[in-house]
Amino acid sequence: MNRITFLGVLVWGGLLLGLGLLNGLLLTLLIPLVVYILAGLFFSPAEPQFQISRLVNTDRASPGEEVSIQLSLRNNGTDQEDLHLTSFLPDGLKALEGEKEYALFLPRDKTIEIDHTVTGARGYYGLPDITVTSRDPFDLFQRQTRVPAPGRVFFIPQTPPLKRIAIRPNRTRTFSGQVPARIGGPGVEFFGLREYQTGDSLRWIDWNTTARHSNILFTKIFEQERVVDVGLILDARFRVNVKYADQSLFEHGVMATASLAETFLRTGNRVGLLLYGSLLDWTYPAYGKVQRERIMRSLARATLGNSLVFGSMENLPTRLFPSNSQLVIISPLMDGDEGMLLGLRARGYQILVVSPNPISFERPLLEDNENVALAARIASVERGLLLNKLRQAGIFVMDWDVNTTFENAAHAALNNVPLWYQTAGLL
Repeated sequence: MNRITFLGVLVWGGLLLGLGLLNGLLLTLLIPLVVYILAGLFFSPAEPQFQISRLVNTDRASPGEEVSIQLSLRNNGTDQEDLHLTSFLPDGLKALEGEKEYALFLPRDKTIEIDHTVTGARGYYGLPDITVTSRDPFDLFQRQTRVPAPGRVFFIPQTPPLKRIAIRPNRTRTFSGQVPARIGGPGVEFFGLREYQTGDSLRWIDWNTTARHSNILFTKIFEQERVVDVGLILDARFRVNVKYADQSLFEHGVMATASLAETFLRTGNRVGLLLYGSLLDWTYPAYGKVQRERIMRSLARATLGNSLVFGSMENLPTRLFPSNSQLVIISPLMDGDEGMLLGLRARGYQILVVSPNPISFERPLLEDNENVALAARIASVERGLLLNKLRQAGIFVMDWDVNTTFENAAHAALNNVPLWYQTAGLL
């Protein structure tokens, strides 16, 4: 029960009691309360007329980076002697400077500015409306309004620097790039020989081969390098991503996906992103810095989820990806996922699996006893059998121990791709 309701009940109760008992003294005691209520009513705040703007110094930042927010409030109405300003932060944002609630005096046609400094974990944060409450001097009456002050902040995932990743899909695009295309033409790497044709540069004549044949000249041809289509698939299923307290294996997958997208786009390839979890979040393939920003913002919004439809990889929408293109799947993997991956490989897709190891992630967080050690060994054997089945089908698997930084693990695994993967076109 608020104050004005309590006073109203008290006055009416005293009035009825005084009239019923014909007690003038009791009625006289009610006069100060009535005057108090009338004064509060007389000085009650008018309909508030505020103009609020919110200025964010940047709408994208790295996790843990400080972001400054300036709130500007202008009073276009009457003087506000007791004004309360409430600005709540969405879950995930942490205030480093500034308060959630302010009490202030704001005269007519005056503006006040309030500064905040916040930080947060990876994610997308839409800043809510501002709640403004004006009260009378006696704190009896109040008017509350919500004023929209649009603003947003993306905390995009970190992108550890990677060198060029060795991929060789069968299908390439027509534009020049850095991926060997298995087609003769302008290039750097030697590809083969053919008979000399009018217009060929004399500097490319292979004199050693020509010397073994009379009246025939042979010209060296080189392997063309072109851009390719790369489809990134991030597994956002809750059931396969281990979460312990405030630590999540999914964050490692998001970081790896961001780093891979950065590397592929930097080398001129066309890259698309599919988040596979409670729903499908599809970023259409494209090139360049604009596409990089689209992918980073999609990864910033990525969350874990459960779905009966997408509980397994059997319903992966393969038609989103061009045939014979390069697929990079970032997933801890679970039993039953190998069927879809083997099917993709049989359809001609070149597949690279980056698999954050859930066992190496969770083992240091658990107690050190015999039962936990035995469970870890059994899980490691099962995981090893699953990964070996994929490797035998020609799928290159990077088993990533998340206790090692991704750039170091990728440098060791993806810069030393087995030769038979490259020559057979399996990667």
